[in-house]
Amino acid sequence: MKRVAFVLPDLYTGGMPRVLEGISTYLPEDEFEQTIILLKDKPVNFKVQGKVIALEKEGGSFSEKGIIFLKRLWKMYRLCRKERFDILIGFGMTANIISILTSSGIRVIATEHNVKSIENHIAAGFVKKKVNQLYDFLIRRTYNHAAAVVPVSRVIGEDLVETYGILPEKLHVIYNGVDGDTIQKKGMEPLPPEEQELFAHPVIINVGALSRQKGQWHLIRLMPKLLEVVPDAKLLLLGGGMYQDYYEQLIQERKLSAHVKLLGVKKNPYQYMKRATVFALSSIFEGFPNVLVEAIMVGCPIVSTDCMSGPRELLLDEEEQDAVQSVKTRYQGRYGVLTKPFPQEPKTSEADLTAEELAMFEALVEMLQSKELQDRYREAGLLRAKEFHARAMAEQYAGLVTDICDTNK
Repeated sequence: MKRVAFVLPDLYTGGMPRVLEGISTYLPEDEFEQTIILLKDKPVNFKVQGKVIALEKEGGSFSEKGIIFLKRLWKMYRLCRKERFDILIGFGMTANIISILTSSGIRVIATEHNVKSIENHIAAGFVKKKVNQLYDFLIRRTYNHAAAVVPVSRVIGEDLVETYGILPEKLHVIYNGVDGDTIQKKGMEPLPPEEQELFAHPVIINVGALSRQKGQWHLIRLMPKLLEVVPDAKLLLLGGGMYQDYYEQLIQERKLSAHVKLLGVKKNPYQYMKRATVFALSSIFEGFPNVLVEAIMVGCPIVSTDCMSGPRELLLDEEEQDAVQSVKTRYQGRYGVLTKPFPQEPKTSEADLTAEELAMFEALVEMLQSKELQDRYREAGLLRAKEFHARAMAEQYAGLVTDICDTNK
């Protein structure tokens, strides 16, 4: 029996908790004893096996966050000394660094879920930039001390090697998987009666935090032009975040309240995704977008930016990935459509549509107007989804843990 401890910020919301839920569900209980260590003491909204331990509350001010970080380090160190786990598996930069610094001889698998050279370099504000420079330094100084580093896409792995000097032999790419059985079951659940009418029309859907990274302002900006071609189309944004007020303003300025709906965070987004005509991923950057796997799991065709990283590794087969190094406008891949990546900076509502927005507009119109194209990608996506089931992901993690434990006996 191998004693495995997963370390992550919380089990409240987001992609990493969902990935862990899949791994935890499918790890054999007779082979692995699981402990879940949460850096933040927040409500638990995901099902996991084993004991859950929360280290500390969230900090408020910058100085308070620093003190709490040190408290987490101390509590994690004491926990590792007491429990003597066989393996620590960190989820994300902070959990990885804390795990490596406090492991007290326990082997660590560091998993990375984003392109850090982008995420750490687009921060606004002097203090945030300085903090991210410190994180860059710590990644360079700590990750090579892990037994293995697991990027969730090939591009993330390349970034870790080229930008942070991580040894290539440390890398083991494991794509995120999702619990397809549960997702498909939830997709069949009926919609609330008051929202059923929305799907009497062609629907573009986006599910994700309303944030700079996710770039939904591009979809709102292109809607007036799209409505000239598909007058009854709807754009549904599921999620919440700091850009909500900005999006409400954009919607009002462009008189789109009848066609663009901010539906907020939904406990079951899959019933909406299943009924949508197309899923539009507008992200500026990603690590590996779980939401695209979830979309194809419920049979929703995808139009996505060719952002770093993840979409092309999901929507193109290996031959296409080698042949198509970058998307100039839009490209119909085997499993979905890619469009030219968006720039990082938001545009004002008055500015003309960019070339990237026009490429997304054309791809969405093409999908909305072609039942044949929708059916093609719905069928291809369902086949692709089988490769990204959480069961396969858990098997890869189980194999990596076993190899590390056996090698170090």
